[in-house]
Amino acid sequence: MSKIFFIFIICSFFISCTSFENRSQTGLSLEEAIEQSASEISSKLPSRSRVAIVAFDSEHINLSNYIMDELTGALVDENIEVANRRNMAFVYSELNLQMSGEVSDETAASIGRFLGAQYVVFGQLVPTGNTARYRISSVNVENAVQETSTRLTVRNDREFRNFVTAVGQNPLFTVVADYSRSTANQGTAGAFLDRGIIHALRGDYELAIIEFTEAINLDNNLASAWLLRGRANSASVSHIVEILEDFRDFIAIVPESISATEKVGYENAIVDFTRAIELDSNLAPAFRDRGVAYSYSGNLDRAIEDFDMAIRLNSNDPASYRERGNVHFSRGDNDRAIADFTRAIIVDPVHAWAFNNRGIAHSAMGNWDQANADYETAIRLSRNYD
Repeated sequence: MSKIFFIFIICSFFISCTSFENRSQTGLSLEEAIEQSASEISSKLPSRSRVAIVAFDSEHINLSNYIMDELTGALVDENIEVANRRNMAFVYSELNLQMSGEVSDETAASIGRFLGAQYVVFGQLVPTGNTARYRISSVNVENAVQETSTRLTVRNDREFRNFVTAVGQNPLFTVVADYSRSTANQGTAGAFLDRGIIHALRGDYELAIIEFTEAINLDNNLASAWLLRGRANSASVSHIVEILEDFRDFIAIVPESISATEKVGYENAIVDFTRAIELDSNLAPAFRDRGVAYSYSGNLDRAIEDFDMAIRLNSNDPASYRERGNVHFSRGDNDRAIADFTRAIIVDPVHAWAFNNRGIAHSAMGNWDQANADYETAIRLSRNYD
């Protein structure tokens, strides 16, 4: 009797363990979930749609990047055009947004509009014990309404945990693959915009202008293409000292008189910025950049008007304060110049050029102690970024 009872206990333990293992294996693998979600998205979106994958929230940023990269490849395999993820950090900076896994539908839609996408995609992977919940949503950019929503269960087993650990420790998983050569990403306004941003970030402004022009020819209402072509036009004729924030801002030396080539470049830039503003009157960078072009071409009154509007739309952009301060200084209004440079520093305490320019304004007023303190801070901050 005791032997039978012992065998019963052993069998019960084995069955219990087997049952636990089976429960732990419930759900899909991560790769299966990604493929299935891509298939569902592509089946519900119109053909030839352009999609931007804007964010994914998980326990590790490397894991999020891996999932977004794999989802990009899966969507491209489904013949969906996907905005180049290499440009996403630039777009977040341009729109004054914080990169995180959680975004609102409205924020996602604004990113999509900038990238010329009709739909944006974002999601989460949340561990829930022996499984993880995989969620992917797509939002229609035009009306900021969810178009699709996919919820899947992923196995959170030992194999998955080992994979997550490997992803977290291996920097190769953070490398974003380039799918821009896919047949789904050729010859569209969005594809030209993607390539133009890449050229601009590399400092290839002439090539960037060509790409942005092609984007505009295909979609005359793509505000970001007008904005960025205007900036590339300005950059191509400016005496640039330093590029800040990946082409979102640059420092240039403005000579007392500009050449005919420079004049044409700034005039072209002003036309582009004006068109961008017509398409999106809330596009603060367009007002700021048009103000810069006006100031470089000598139209200081129009420059001040544009900087005022840029600051009204985005009071957290140090470049707008810095550039307005530069115009005040060029007019001999040192008090206002110092006030603007100070505001730029309050917004960005490590903005070396604001300290440098405030030092120049203090020097012009004979405030030598304040000037030296600002110069020393500017030098220290510049060395920190060498």
